[in-house]
Amino acid sequence: MGDMQRRLVFVLAVIGCSYDAKGQGSGTGLELDSGSSGSEVGGTTVGPGGSSSTTVVAASSESSGGLESTTTGTPPEPDTGSTTEVAPPLPMARSCKEVLSLDSSAMTGVYEILDEGEGVAVEVHCDMQIDGGGWTLVARTAPGPEVPFGWSVQRGTLGDEDEPYSLGALQLGLPFNEVLVTRREGFAVPVENAYRIAVPSGFLEDYRDMAYESEGSATVIGDCAPGDGPSMLFWLGYTESDQRYFFRDFPGPDPWGLWSDGFRTYYDNCSQGGDLDEEQGAVFVR
Repeated sequence: MGDMQRRLVFVLAVIGCSYDAKGQGSGTGLELDSGSSGSEVGGTTVGPGGSSSTTVVAASSESSGGLESTTTGTPPEPDTGSTTEVAPPLPMARSCKEVLSLDSSAMTGVYEILDEGEGVAVEVHCDMQIDGGGWTLVARTAPGPEVPFGWSVQRGTLGDEDEPYSLGALQLGLPFNEVLVTRREGFAVPVENAYRIAVPSGFLEDYRDMAYESEGSATVIGDCAPGDGPSMLFWLGYTESDQRYFFRDFPGPDPWGLWSDGFRTYYDNCSQGGDLDEEQGAVFVR
């Protein structure tokens, strides 16, 4: 076998085509221009009638003699070069305090928090300014007839300041360790006087039908700051009540605290009533 024949065998093995001695063959790799009396391909003359040996060399369409090269098969998918990753969504906060922890620039306003029991989003009003922020509004009074009101009651709408509002914090399972008791103006703006009370985790569940004795309160807004705070804020609880948010100077369960139409603290002074009696008020938690 001569060198030229060896080259022919090698090329046919690569491109998968075969030609017989008359210039006819199978495959789609190469074609010869039949309109030409002869072409110089790989240094050997190939005529329309064929020859005793044929050399086939892969060539581009720019080669002389009408030689063409075609490619078959499925082209690879284009590589877009994109490496963008979709970040997982932020976890939904369970309180305004958690909203603030996720976004330290959050402003006072309405946010969605997670009702873990129902697995749904609930709109709440968050105060992000008073005493470091992170306060969730749970109650807001309005003048008018008494209506059901309390930790276990859900009523009213955030946008209507002319009707009492109660979040229903007991059913929501809202986590908190502090309670803010305050007079309110407008929608739910804390104004003089406002007091912060520390409570234990599980306060809502553990004090459904009894009162919790706090260590007193700290004044957040206003000049009324008697020792450990107003005595009528020493006890709070009865979270299953549908009448009021209970506050008292002993365990009760007397009908004192924050009702749907305003505060009832019995004493119209600072040291005992905190200058809150018969004022419109609100309760926040954090």
